[in-house]
Amino acid sequence: MAGDDEVLIGSFPKNKREEVRVTLSKYKGYDLIGLRVWFKSEDGSYQPGKSGFSIRTQLLPELMRLVDRAHAEAAKRGLLGGTTSKGATEEEKPTNDFRKIVDLLDEDSGGSR
Repeated sequence: MAGDDEVLIGSFPKNKREEVRVTLSKYKGYDLIGLRVWFKSEDGSYQPGKSGFSIRTQLLPELMRLVDRAHAEAAKRGLLGGTTSKGATEEEKPTNDFRKIVDLLDEDSGGSR
């Protein structure tokens, strides 16, 4: 990535007052992926909250593996709209959002992470 700027990859609502943001950044020479809860302040703007974490991008494949496992287990238990993994709808199947992030990282590093 160029510079120490934080790049917002995307966000999704957590509830009416909060959203989860996924970012890429660099800190002290380390490439990081961050997941943080942002809350809506009194003036309507979003501010970063205390909840969240950042990890080195090299750990992203392991995070993806665990999120995929959690998704499969949640689907198996009927926690994704009440269906099982065999009956999961297209919306409930694991998305490739994390894979898109990895692809973006590969593009930024010229494929040499």
